[in-house]
Amino acid sequence: MIRHLVVITGMSGSGKSIAAKTLEDSGYFCVDNLPLPLLPNLLETLEARHTSLEYVAVVTDTRQPGFAGHEAQTLRALFQQLRYEARLLFLDSQDDILARRYAESRRPHPMDHRTVSEGIRRERALLASFREEADLILDTSLLEPRQLRQRLREAFDVQHETERLRISVLSFGFKYGPPMDADMLFDVRFLPNPYWVESLRPRTGEESEVIDFLEKQDATATFLDHLRSMLSFILPQFQSSDRHYLTIAIGCTGGQHRSVYIARTLQSYLQQLGTPAFLMHRDIRR
Repeated sequence: MIRHLVVITGMSGSGKSIAAKTLEDSGYFCVDNLPLPLLPNLLETLEARHTSLEYVAVVTDTRQPGFAGHEAQTLRALFQQLRYEARLLFLDSQDDILARRYAESRRPHPMDHRTVSEGIRRERALLASFREEADLILDTSLLEPRQLRQRLREAFDVQHETERLRISVLSFGFKYGPPMDADMLFDVRFLPNPYWVESLRPRTGEESEVIDFLEKQDATATFLDHLRSMLSFILPQFQSSDRHYLTIAIGCTGGQHRSVYIARTLQSYLQQLGTPAFLMHRDIRR
């Protein structure tokens, strides 16, 4: 059952695509460039066929043929008939900022293919009633995309699990090549190698014998202390910079002993912090 509807509109170049993607990443079902007359049918269909759907966002603007300013009042009347919360979000920006954004993108304005300034003027007049009816107006003139996304999360209270930094911890062996998708890579080949202990050679960093061997090494504990300290500072910085995914790669020679143990220990530490962490051992069975 739908619990919340957001209709996004506003000036072309003001950040509507960023708004839609932000809400989509936060768990909203999003539809872009929907003609407003189709909105009631869309909502009826979604409620009938997707009973678990709770959040819906729709982008409607002057890109659609026949867009009419009087539909703002029709939209407000529809909101009043709904059994759940509905809000109209209007994104705006200063005319000179919009013109500069279009100049940088080299895209034609949807309202006018002759001059961007004329298109902005015509669009602003057409959207005037929507701006008057808006529940929330966000001026994006001086906002970076990251700042706009944060404003939207705050405005719509969508700090869902999907917004948390999700980490993949990967162990690997340098002899098979480093992973290409790692955001951070740590080389632990300086640690004493269990491979040179004959009884440990066939075992892995997930087995107690290898774990005991590595935990007896002073360098292991020292490295883990430094690693935890560094990550306790770095991870919040990644989170605040609007990153959603992070891959931390731990490498040793063969990817069987040292990197496996360190990666496993790191995942456990991250989970204790409440940070979702997925563990994968790329080369443990090679």
